[in-house]
Amino acid sequence: MLDLVGTMATQAAVAAIRLGVFERLIAEAYTAEDLAACLDADREGLGLLLGFLTTAGYLSCDADGRYFVLPTTKAWFGNGYGTALQLWSAIVARFWGNLTESISEGPDPSFYAWLGEHPFELGLFQSLQRGLAEWLIPDMLDLAAMPEGAQDILDIGGGHGRYATAFRDRYPGLRATVADLPPALTPHKGITTHPIDLLNPDFSGLRADVVLLFNVLHGFNAHQAEAIVHAAVSTLRPGGVVHILETTTQPRGGVAEAAFTDGFALNLWLTQGGRLYSPAEISGWLSNAGCVHLEITGLRRSASHTLVSASTVRPDSQ
Repeated sequence: MLDLVGTMATQAAVAAIRLGVFERLIAEAYTAEDLAACLDADREGLGLLLGFLTTAGYLSCDADGRYFVLPTTKAWFGNGYGTALQLWSAIVARFWGNLTESISEGPDPSFYAWLGEHPFELGLFQSLQRGLAEWLIPDMLDLAAMPEGAQDILDIGGGHGRYATAFRDRYPGLRATVADLPPALTPHKGITTHPIDLLNPDFSGLRADVVLLFNVLHGFNAHQAEAIVHAAVSTLRPGGVVHILETTTQPRGGVAEAAFTDGFALNLWLTQGGRLYSPAEISGWLSNAGCVHLEITGLRRSASHTLVSASTVRPDSQ
């Protein structure tokens, strides 16, 4: 029953977002009749929607029949919950209906092609990526060490530019380059962009002291992910550092984090042919690429993310 109610509540919340219900109720309380008039919606249908959202924990209703948004709901939507909910609802509707066939026959790695054909969902995805980056940046600036005298940073797969901009601002004089798929590259003042195909990573001509691979590897199978790591390491100067941020296979939170992580892992396989990789797997790829001084660090802000760092050997240490 809880699974079924959760499925219905997701669709109800998404409908409320798109109708503008939460936006109106955050501003002031309304009766169902008044809100229906404001939104030009069906009175009976909207009343049933509001009732269900109240039972599901999104809204509350006072003795006069006026609905208002609960503080927790207001906080969630202020932190991008509405964006995540809409995107995941669309992903599940498009891909998970074929889960039986995919388990039998193999995945349908058409996620990015689908995004390219659906501008609204693409906007949600890009907004979610920017929001995640902005949330994690304080941790990354503190935990991702910068080698002494670093001049160039290469951000692979960070087309939104948030990480590159943050590191450049923290370390004045640092030159930043962002390499990503052409549609994902967003121009930013003072940051060089480099279009790439991550299925055939070619960083010819690029040299860096620091490489960032944040939330990239999980979109690829193991062979492809290892090739990306090797290509990234090949750009590093002696003594350079590579930082790889990934969703961990064993989150440090509770049941909710573990359940979402397992569902996310299945979704990666289903929609992209990718998967989650353990810190040990990533560390092995880095070692095979010639890196040393491997470090594994759990983030403070996210129980679901792990940072794996390593460096190349300086000539004077050989």
